[in-house]
Amino acid sequence: MTKSKLGKLLSLVYELGIKESSAIGHAAWNYMRHRFSRSKTVERKSSAEKKSSCRVILLLHGQGGGAFCFRPLVKRLHQAGHDHVFTIGFKPSLTNPAPTEPLLDKLQELNDYYTKIGYEKVNFVLIGHSLGAIIAANAVWHHNFNIEMCVSIAGRLRYVDNHFAWFCSDVRSVIEKTYDAIASNPGKTALFTIRGERDNLVPKESVHIQGNPARQYTQKGYGHGGIIYARGVHNKIIEWLNSGDFS
Repeated sequence: MTKSKLGKLLSLVYELGIKESSAIGHAAWNYMRHRFSRSKTVERKSSAEKKSSCRVILLLHGQGGGAFCFRPLVKRLHQAGHDHVFTIGFKPSLTNPAPTEPLLDKLQELNDYYTKIGYEKVNFVLIGHSLGAIIAANAVWHHNFNIEMCVSIAGRLRYVDNHFAWFCSDVRSVIEKTYDAIASNPGKTALFTIRGERDNLVPKESVHIQGNPARQYTQKGYGHGGIIYARGVHNKIIEWLNSGDFS
């Protein structure tokens, strides 16, 4: 390994490891709880009567993450009355570093299911972290499901060459194509963006791409990985969900 590659790797370890040790501890705790919990799913069935429409929230984790990363957010969503919540698992590969197939399959499956049990319309909300945000945005702007809202948490939605750009070089083409699609049709879905103030992995101009203060949020004191555990982020997402500002 050359000194240059070693330096990049050490910088990444510091950014995602040492600097965010508390977030790693939080993730480890949630992983163990998720692994050994008797609970079978993060979805909670609603006891309310059937309505003409149903909101279904799908959560997409980042590289190396899993459903356990979203346990605190799922709990807050349930407390706020959002019952239909699912996580999407995916495994990037060298030939398909940003796979949308698991998400598209789940969208179709859930649309069919909720339609079958009597809902006239199914409104989807996608919430993605890091690579999950890239996959979510790609699915929104290149496919035609009824997605009313997309929340990108620390997602590199615009390719900007910075110190850590090499880390996402394999998905650069996906990022650039999706960014062009968003720019040409910004009103297709309501896009909201979230960034950690201490995130050096993904620069601000890569995350907040719309220039709309009402649809962007920066969480103080958090970096790239820990942002998904921030209480302020959970509250902001619920605030956006309850606002109905999707036009």
